[in-house]
Formats: sequence, structure tokens, C-alpha cells
Amino acid sequence: MKNVYIASVNPMHFSHWNTLKEAKEKLNEKVYLCIGQNDLKDGGLFSLEERAYIAHNFYGIPKEDIVLLFTKEIILEAITNAKNIVRGIRSEKDLVEIEAISKHYGVIENSKKLFPIFVSDEMKEISSSKLIQKIKTGEYKPEDNWIPVELLSLIKEKLKL
Repeated sequence: MKNVYIASVNPMHFSHWNTLKEAKEKLNEKVYLCIGQNDLKDGGLFSLEERAYIAHNFYGIPKEDIVLLFTKEIILEAITNAKNIVRGIRSEKDLVEIEAISKHYGVIENSKKLFPIFVSDEMKEISSSKLIQKIKTGEYKPEDNWIPVELLSLIKEKLKL
């Protein structure tokens, strides 16, 4: 069984990276970054392959530690076979989202595998959707430090900015 951090990471930001890093430290074991598309969210900006590229090239996550979850069946398999399911928790809202996702996928019984990582205060405001919105409106500045500075140009290119 594997420790998995299942996330859409669309795009990946430092809060995702910190959650993965902290989970590895606390579990003292390998944690796989499992990248999937949450059926409860829109398709997002990047394909699963592009998200894996970002995780490896901008955050240094080894390719062998990244798993792409292309279908609902593969997501269910990852959840069912997981030893621990890592989730970053910023607020009560995240717990509600986890419950909604668990109901959607029919995996409520796997909630005992949840391994919560409570996000630090300085990272609680970071989310992929907020990041994209701030970039679109010109409000995001590299000194905000939500993503590696080199990733900003890739996101802008994808947004056609």
C-alpha cells in the first residue's frame, strides 16, 4: 500500500509542495503525488501531463513519485489501495470539500485513511483558483511567493497574457 497525496494541482503552488513535503517528513515514508481531475471542478488550465511536468521541473518531485489518475476508476483504485491519503487542510471549508468528494466517489469508508496536513497560516490564502485569478487581473506579483518565479511565465503563456 502507498501513501498518496491526491490533488488536482492545477497549477501546483507552494502550499501543495509544502503539504507533500510535510507529509513525507511526518510519515517518514514515500508519498506519491497523485494528480487527477476532480470531477467537482472545471477542467482547469493544464492537462494532467502538463501538471506532472510542472511538479517535476519546478518543484523537483521525482517522476517515479508522480502518478497520473486519468479516470474515475483509477482515482477509486488509488483511494482504495492507499495506506494514507494526504490532504492539506486550510480551513473547515476543506473538510466539507473532502466530504463532498468522498460522497461523489463513493469512498466515505476510506475517510479513516485521511492524513491531514494543517496548512501554515502564511499559506492558507494560496489556492490554484486564486492564483489564476490574481494572474489574470495583474494582481499577482512574484514577491507574493505562491509559485516559483519561473512558473509565472508558463502560466501567463497558457492564459495567453
